[in-house]
Amino acid sequence: MNNLIKMLIFTMLTGNVYAQSTYEDVRAILTTKCDIACHGDNSFSFNITDSAETLYDSLLNAKPINPYAAGNNYALISPGYPDRSFLLRKVANCISADLATHPDEGALMPENAAPLALEDIELIRQWILYGAPDTGVVMDKALIQAYYQNPSRTKVERPTPPKSCEGFQIHLGPIFYAPGEEKEYFIKYDLNIPDTLEIISLYSIFNQESHHFGYNKYINNTGVNRPQGLILEGMDDTMPGDKVFIGFSENGKSNDLPNGTAFFINPNESLDLNFHLFNPYGIPLAGEAYVNVYTQPKGFASKEVKSGILHNFFFAIPNNSQPTIINYDLPIELVSLITLTSHAHSTCTNFDIYLRNSDGTKGKMIYDGSYNYLQGFDSGVYDYQHPPVIYFEPFLDLSKPVNNGTVPEGLIMEATYFNDGSDTLYFGVTTKDEMMAAVFQYVDSSFAIPANAPWTPTCIETYIDPCFKDTTISTAEIVNSNHNISLNTYPNPSSGNTTIYYHLPNAAGSVKLDLVNLMGARLKTFIDGENQPAGDYSFAVNLESNSAGVYLLRLQVDGILFTQKLIVSR
Repeated sequence: MNNLIKMLIFTMLTGNVYAQSTYEDVRAILTTKCDIACHGDNSFSFNITDSAETLYDSLLNAKPINPYAAGNNYALISPGYPDRSFLLRKVANCISADLATHPDEGALMPENAAPLALEDIELIRQWILYGAPDTGVVMDKALIQAYYQNPSRTKVERPTPPKSCEGFQIHLGPIFYAPGEEKEYFIKYDLNIPDTLEIISLYSIFNQESHHFGYNKYINNTGVNRPQGLILEGMDDTMPGDKVFIGFSENGKSNDLPNGTAFFINPNESLDLNFHLFNPYGIPLAGEAYVNVYTQPKGFASKEVKSGILHNFFFAIPNNSQPTIINYDLPIELVSLITLTSHAHSTCTNFDIYLRNSDGTKGKMIYDGSYNYLQGFDSGVYDYQHPPVIYFEPFLDLSKPVNNGTVPEGLIMEATYFNDGSDTLYFGVTTKDEMMAAVFQYVDSSFAIPANAPWTPTCIETYIDPCFKDTTISTAEIVNSNHNISLNTYPNPSSGNTTIYYHLPNAAGSVKLDLVNLMGARLKTFIDGENQPAGDYSFAVNLESNSAGVYLLRLQVDGILFTQKLIVSR
């Protein structure tokens, strides 16, 4: 399916019908607001007054004249990669930190003129993010304008990126959603690596409204001819076997792999990011995700971590306002599990996973969908948007007698659904449908963790936020704190009284703790910029004046943000 056909389908699906393409809108911004001032420093090799076709050909995948940009493999416009598009970087005016320019990239544009409006910068970024097509409308300009004109708009806080010797950061988005809209996207992400990459940890931050954020990878060069840019679910014509599943990301939680293991990414393989988000609000929402990818030198891992997702595709949930319990056998054996979680949609009220006895009955429960493994208590609620993840330490070896003294013969999923809607529900990819799946990470057969210490980075760098020059933080401290700073509440859900706990591994010059709603509006401030020594902290709070719903605790330690969802029930 070529890009033109995909754009036509996109237009029909979204209902966006315009006389002018997004590329023509971008060209109009450049010709009317930039003119010669946008390329007066000899960074570019195009003529802004060229015809639409000639200008397009001179921008797409064209190598910049600027030596720094060329050395970093930027293109004037790199379809699907806003941060690798030199033209956007020059006019972005730090709309996001990944688009901040290095001094060697030259002056920001338009030089000696006012910066472009945020809405214009965003339209250029969206055009690139959707693959920079020369025809078709990929973005509703009114949606961008409504978002930027809303004073209460919120952004996902960017985590401190890894040091250069220990990994890199990926920024996906923003992706705009109209009120009540639900969409799921895939985007190929080329790493351009010369040799096998060993990934030892993934740390992700994304919207609380996301149903999931996950990773796949194209294998055996199958991603080479895949189109660049965002692709809607249902428009991805990837063939079976082209890519394999890596896993879903737990928001704000590091997926640290055991010593001696890693995800392997080969030079002929590309990541495939999967973002599913819905907007329950009456205002536009911008979905974003940041991924810190921590790596180690090739050869330190002797075992490859693999991932699986096993679905039950064949079920029906009647709309009889009665609980429906579904059991499903999973043929998994002779592997050692590292993590295990579940995946379902809005009518699922409970989800448990058991080891399977030899006679087909349920054995030992190994996953409780209402148990908060991060904080160590049973919440009594299955949160289908952010289901709990259990981390087996070090492994759950299914080839050994771990099922109450017997060797298990697979797994059994048991999920409970309550459908009080108007129709019977079946398997489907939207949250209006249902799912029943187990998601897990594993290594083949048994594996003993090496006794030698894991690889540790040796470089020392100072992180300076490129968009806020007065914010200077030691990267070495921040990377460690990502793994050691904890923020918890108990009980959660709470009917009014709860206790907030947090741990500081090092002294902090500024600690802030707020309660905000899902729109980002601050409701209460518990701590406002205090200097605190290392240690454990706790204090009781009363939320009886807050209505029932979902809130966020925001802990900022020396400018780095940590969040914890807090449910108030009545």
